[in-house]
Amino acid sequence: MLQATQLEFGRPGGFRLATQALDFVPGQIMGVLGPNGSGKSTFLQLLSGILKPKTGAITWDGRSRRQLGARGWAQKIAAIPQEAGAIPEMDVQQYVSLGLIPNEGVFGTPSVDGVETVAQVMDVCNVVHLADRRLAELSGGQRQRVRIAKALAQTPRTLILDEPANHLDLHAIGHLADLLHRLAHDGLAVVVSMHDIDLASHLSDEVMVLHEGRTETIGPTNEVLTPELIKRCWGVDVITLDDGDSRRYLLKY
Repeated sequence: MLQATQLEFGRPGGFRLATQALDFVPGQIMGVLGPNGSGKSTFLQLLSGILKPKTGAITWDGRSRRQLGARGWAQKIAAIPQEAGAIPEMDVQQYVSLGLIPNEGVFGTPSVDGVETVAQVMDVCNVVHLADRRLAELSGGQRQRVRIAKALAQTPRTLILDEPANHLDLHAIGHLADLLHRLAHDGLAVVVSMHDIDLASHLSDEVMVLHEGRTETIGPTNEVLTPELIKRCWGVDVITLDDGDSRRYLLKY
């Protein structure tokens, strides 16, 4: 299990992040919410090992990234950052196969097991039919599923996604939500940052809300995301609707 103690982190210019201890439970989706600038991406970079906290520790079953090594850590934890910059010049199958590197190394052709892993994760993410397409030719939703397939090829136990629904249309968001629910149901711990409170209410089992660089609250989604908390952190009023097992949120203009 991925675990984080109380963390503190600072950047030049005055930004400070302080978070509470948290366990990321297999089979659950943890949503990380907060206004712009609250520290969501920084927190996920700390979890994935890109950044090192000033105080506190992130461990897998009590072992740090340094103890496990870069390859060992990547076999446990896969992170998908926000998409930025140039799109790699390769086809989908080649790109997904890059996820095998932590298990098989950089050089040589994939093993028989590696080829099977790539086929399985492409099937799970519904991108088999895109295998020969260039990444630049894909829609945003298709490319996001391909990025998830590459992460799954690492055979991780925890999947971390930073704003995966950004720039996606409603159809693509629906497919993304279904895929993440299915991955959690299969035993993966999923950590996902989001802007959309309503999407978080549908997607997340629990949420961590960051506000001004600190943990405002952590807990079950329907208990934590109250209109009062949303007003305090985002400064807006919302209308809530009960929708079966979840609560939905509409911005009150």
